Amino acid sequence: MTVAEAKKLVIAMMRAQIEEAGLNTKLVDPKSPDDDPGKFKLGGLVARVVPPFNGFNVNINQSWFTGSTDSPSIQNGEFYYYAIAIGNRGNTNVVHYYLCDYHKMRDYVLSFNAPKGNNYRGEHHWRGQIHVLSARDRRGYFRWGDEAEDFIDRDRYLLLDNVLEHLQERQEVGLRGPVKTRSFTAEAKKKNDRPIRSRRDVLTEYILRNPAVVGIDAESAGYARHRFESGDTSDILFVSSREICVVEIEEEGAANIHRAIVNVSKLRAVCAVENDLDLYDPKIRVLVVAFDTNYEKTHSLAKRYRVELITVNEKRLY
Repeated sequence: MTVAEAKKLVIAMMRAQIEEAGLNTKLVDPKSPDDDPGKFKLGGLVARVVPPFNGFNVNINQSWFTGSTDSPSIQNGEFYYYAIAIGNRGNTNVVHYYLCDYHKMRDYVLSFNAPKGNNYRGEHHWRGQIHVLSARDRRGYFRWGDEAEDFIDRDRYLLLDNVLEHLQERQEVGLRGPVKTRSFTAEAKKKNDRPIRSRRDVLTEYILRNPAVVGIDAESAGYARHRFESGDTSDILFVSSREICVVEIEEEGAANIHRAIVNVSKLRAVCAVENDLDLYDPKIRVLVVAFDTNYEKTHSLAKRYRVELITVNEKRLY
């Protein structure tokens, strides 16, 4: 598959997601800013598609090894985003993609510990692979070529098909570029042909994109509707090298909050067993997030079972 073919398929996937969210598909501009057929613009920033080929091969900036945070370049043009295309068997089609800004790629590069003795610091092209862990949940894992299949770094878990998350992140943190988005639900209300999501769904999306609101490290990988080995599911699971956070989402109501506390307490035990941790290991946090958690009986129950109750002002979502 050529880079131009991969670019066409990745852009089609991104535009479909953006349109489904009720946003302007012009946020993705397929025109290359230079002569590189693999480049396009996303919200005004240059992205470079990485086609599938025995995993992927990415251009890096070797000055990263001496402390630089300069952007990478290819074909004499700098770019901000890596858009890594993930192919099917035989690489005849693109089935997923992973959008990664160069700061994150720099972190991946600097975390490589040369398990076979070669640190590749003299190479401009680095080979890696993204494993699709769950197509339904858009969960994946980033691995460099020399790393063993059983090597696990919790910071390498990632979210696939993630253009909306990047657009939302840029809006929230105020990075440069002409991105202007509004609440997906607010947009949907103006379009009769688009379903309006429930308040619970909107809150789930908000927490996924803004983990700091509930005290979770922004670098954590977040997974919606995570399915545990037991078959149980959590509304959201956040994973980082420091902690595992199981989150249940509700709207309000004492009965609903009570049920969420019961469920998340059960999931704590499931999570502890899966990760070979003690039941109340401080590495595991369990949270119930809702628009209202101020109920006397639920507060005492949550305190007894070490469940964090967090109230989010609904006005912040729109």
